[in-house]
Amino acid sequence: MSKPLLDSFPAEVHRFIAPVVKLAKGGDAAGAEQALAWMALAVAGAVEAGRLSPQRANDYFVALDLTLDEQTEIDLSDDAKDLLMEGMHFHDWGTPHAPDLSLVRETAERISSAAVVTP
Repeated sequence: MSKPLLDSFPAEVHRFIAPVVKLAKGGDAAGAEQALAWMALAVAGAVEAGRLSPQRANDYFVALDLTLDEQTEIDLSDDAKDLLMEGMHFHDWGTPHAPDLSLVRETAERISSAAVVTP
């Protein structure tokens, strides 16, 4: 019998997505989305700078999507869903199907600014 897909990711992937997962499991959708936005910006910058492989970036987003789907009841916003979808295309880096990093940044910034509370 094959092991579940989530178990196939290295521990480093699970550690990296853990802040988002913890917030989602606690029912904090806004917090999880903020953490996802941070993650997306960090990953995009690291791939663009050559500090992170596109495949590992893809692993982060696929593992996060699977974890959120299998282990939480959280309802993400359309922007958060878009970030996850874009991130799951890092395996196409260098092709026309690769994530649009300007869209990733714009969406992540929109999520971040939505959480800003004015007095």
